Amino acid sequence: MLFFLSASAYAADWQKYGANDYGIFYYDKESVVPGGLDNIVRFQGKRQHRDSEDHTLRLYEFNCLHGAYRVVKCEIRTKDSSLIGYCGTFDWEKIPSNTYTQDLYKSLCAKIRGMR
Repeated sequence: MLFFLSASAYAADWQKYGANDYGIFYYDKESVVPGGLDNIVRFQGKRQHRDSEDHTLRLYEFNCLHGAYRVVKCEIRTKDSSLIGYCGTFDWEKIPSNTYTQDLYKSLCAKIRGMR
């Protein structure tokens, strides 16, 4: 899992997928992989904070079968990627309707299903 959250471990291909009052949200196109089960998609996400130069990196999983997501790992980092702290993990939650998270879920799950 550290591989996904280490900025220097690989070259990220950040794709914007949404924005709100808290910041701009991206996912790393290069990190998208099926998880241990066929209906799980794992990927790295980043939120560029609106009120500072810091950013939050999260390792997400989408459950393509049940329309749910969770955060597996979460770190807050400075502009130069120094670790500030951890922001926790979350249990599975239903993906909210009519959100940019739902749009990303539909897109990534469709791609993974097409890879089988």
